[in-house]
Amino acid sequence: MSITRFLTAILFSLWATSGQTASVTWTMDINLENSGSAIGSFVWDSELNTVTSWDITVSEGLTSVLIGVLPGQTFSSASAGHVSNTYIQGGFSFINFETDDVTYWYGPDRPRHFRLGFGYDGFDVLDTPVEALLLIGDTLNKFPVTKTGVTDCGSCSPSRSGRPGSVLSAVPAPVPLPGALPLTLLGFAALGFLHRRRGA
Repeated sequence: MSITRFLTAILFSLWATSGQTASVTWTMDINLENSGSAIGSFVWDSELNTVTSWDITVSEGLTSVLIGVLPGQTFSSASAGHVSNTYIQGGFSFINFETDDVTYWYGPDRPRHFRLGFGYDGFDVLDTPVEALLLIGDTLNKFPVTKTGVTDCGSCSPSRSGRPGSVLSAVPAPVPLPGALPLTLLGFAALGFLHRRRGA
């Protein structure tokens, strides 16, 4: 095979595998203090550095004797008025999931927040799937997020934190993806066919 054909094959392969998605789906099964849990997932777009969809269910749980029970809540990109944003503060990275106003018995309606703190200056850690990504705490800004990297709050009082050891997980996808592999093989087959035809 000539150098030209070899380079053409490589370029075709790179084009085929470039169809791989830039999104990573992270799942969570987090225990919150005072008998609560957060279960669900969100999709992270590594090119846009943002969350594109999410579905997280937080169970109800006692926050304090005075405040009582923080009700259960679902954060979903399919729900009107629900938003997600990312920000960096004090050298730490955060994802904030927010609902529209929720009615609480102890005060005026207010949004509900669920925040993840990564303890990293930047979100590159979310670009690569791993089986266990520890949510590292914020030692500088204790109001936005707790030492365990998880905060569930009603704007943001009352609030409760995740228990130590909270993690996210995402299983790495095979490379190349199934949809790109046939295109790669087809490219090599086409080049081989043209080579044999020209030789004949």
